[in-house]
Amino acid sequence: MFRESGEKLYGVVKEKMNRQAYRSWQTMLNEALVRAAVIKYLKDHHFNSEEISKETNEQLDRGFLWIEKLVDELENFDRQRDKYPTLESYMPVLAEAYQSYATNISSLDESFEERRPKIISFEGIQDGQTNVSNTLKELKINFDRPLLGHGRSFRGIDWELEPNETYEIIITGNAFRTADGIPIKDHYLKFSTK
Repeated sequence: MFRESGEKLYGVVKEKMNRQAYRSWQTMLNEALVRAAVIKYLKDHHFNSEEISKETNEQLDRGFLWIEKLVDELENFDRQRDKYPTLESYMPVLAEAYQSYATNISSLDESFEERRPKIISFEGIQDGQTNVSNTLKELKINFDRPLLGHGRSFRGIDWELEPNETYEIIITGNAFRTADGIPIKDHYLKFSTK
């Protein structure tokens, strides 16, 4: 009932799922249902909208790109308990919804990527630059919107660069998020000094 849509979804998000030890489409679908149920619980028990957004965005970032639609589907199920007394009785409807998620996975992915904050520039350095001065003492990163605890820019990473060396820095979404929890996409900054 879920194989075709599950395999298609898993094919798109496999790398993210593998990092979480979800090595099959079945495990991924089970986890998605658990995570959607958590978000529905937060809504049903009147958690504040910021907490609900943070949880939702965390799941989107983990690769569950259809989580918002799945939460909507669980809410539909809840409103129709007279017709569907158990989740098992609702499974054919859920399977149909998953067909839609699989069909639209590219647009779901694009939508989430558009919502992510972006790095717009580095001061004193460019990605891939091969002639960075080894006297550069600090990295400043500018973003397209304010980030939690950082505003529109981050000034940090005091360092002493060696001449004629290549450096790589990973700037992770774990450290840079919007107030509602949307992380930047991990960015690899590579440069060499002169």
